[in-house]
Amino acid sequence: MGERVIIRDVLEDIYRRNVSTIYRVCYLYMKNVSDAGDAVQTTFEKLALAKSNYFIH
Repeated sequence: MGERVIIRDVLEDIYRRNVSTIYRVCYLYMKNVSDAGDAVQTTFEKLALAKSNYFIH
């Protein structure tokens, strides 16, 4: 359980520090609010999966 809390805290910190920048870059390329939001979500989903695998193993 403790590892999951650490992972969640790390991911929340990364999200808070970077979501605005990632959104701006996605919107710059996609020129569409919905597509940019989807790309941001996908980015953080991939990060969560990668971080989870890193911490668990």
